[in-house]
Amino acid sequence: MPSYATVYRNRAADEFSVQPLGLHVDGYIIEAGKPTRIAASRFDDLIVPAVEAALGSFKIQSEPSDARLLSDEEYDRFRKDNDSVTVLRTDKGRYEVVPSKRVSGGYRSLEAKRVSLSRKASARELVKALKTAFEQCGE
Repeated sequence: MPSYATVYRNRAADEFSVQPLGLHVDGYIIEAGKPTRIAASRFDDLIVPAVEAALGSFKIQSEPSDARLLSDEEYDRFRKDNDSVTVLRTDKGRYEVVPSKRVSGGYRSLEAKRVSLSRKASARELVKALKTAFEQCGE
């Protein structure tokens, strides 16, 4: 089963959050667990282990566990303050890094900007792909 995680960049706070995700029994992706926060100054050192941990925790769940539950107003503020990049690890171990654009009601994947990395990709390659994806979020 492929696994997913979302990495958010809070532009105002100059920090990143890696949000673990899960697969609801009804077939849709849900937030599952508390995000790992990373200061922008530590991005290169800490982002890959945090993403790997989030991908490793992906599983089928009946309900979100400790997920961020935001009011509509809080979510609107969150969406305005944060860029979003999805990381997928396929069944064969490949990485897919997909930037998203903020749209009314949430985010939309920018599939044309998807980057695929081999399962043997180095941490440096994944860091570079994530940085590039965040640069593309506003386009």
